[in-house]
Amino acid sequence: EGRDLAGEAMARIDAQIAFDWQDGGPAELGPDNFSARWEGWFTPVYTEPYRILTWSDDGVRLWLNGALVIDNWTDHGRALDEAPIALTAGEPVAFALEWYERGGNAVIELGWASPSQVEELIPAGALTPGPVVPPDAVPVVTLTSPDPRATEGRGDDARLTVARWGPLGEALRVPLRVSGEATPGVDVEPLPAVVEIPAHLRAVSVPVVPLEDMVHRGRRTLRV
Repeated sequence: EGRDLAGEAMARIDAQIAFDWQDGGPAELGPDNFSARWEGWFTPVYTEPYRILTWSDDGVRLWLNGALVIDNWTDHGRALDEAPIALTAGEPVAFALEWYERGGNAVIELGWASPSQVEELIPAGALTPGPVVPPDAVPVVTLTSPDPRATEGRGDDARLTVARWGPLGEALRVPLRVSGEATPGVDVEPLPAVVEIPAHLRAVSVPVVPLEDMVHRGRRTLRV
């Protein structure tokens, strides 16, 4: 229940990730306010650049071979997100797909397309169920910025996603080091020295809030 994949969970194997419940939801969970994670592999047919596609309502995150490639963890109507990746025919790709449903329509679908592959939902014959990492694997942390720009006085804060690839069950403390032209406490609100990813979560979001300092004008960069 809820958007954070927390609490008691049910487990099952789905042949495809191809769900459009409209204003309903899985019988086990009810129509609203729940989340899910799928882990496994898909095996491409062609050696060429692919686009991996998600259709979602609401939030979605996708990892491919440990890299966070789609991060649209927001309330939204049906939306298409995609990630480019070069694939080799017959070579499985590890994926982890997370999704939550806040309310209204509930949609989550996983697809692919390439110059030789018609755009479609990834078929059951190309999917193998996970999990994709052993329980004793060393966690890998990635930093991405799905909303990389912010403007003083407009309320459009930037956002930093701190994500793990590896087993859950243990909280991670991730130290942040900041550099660049933007000065914390002057141009932006200070970022935490350490970000904690709770034991049950794959990723957390850190806002980057600009300050109206009336000192610097023009673009200033913050590196984390």
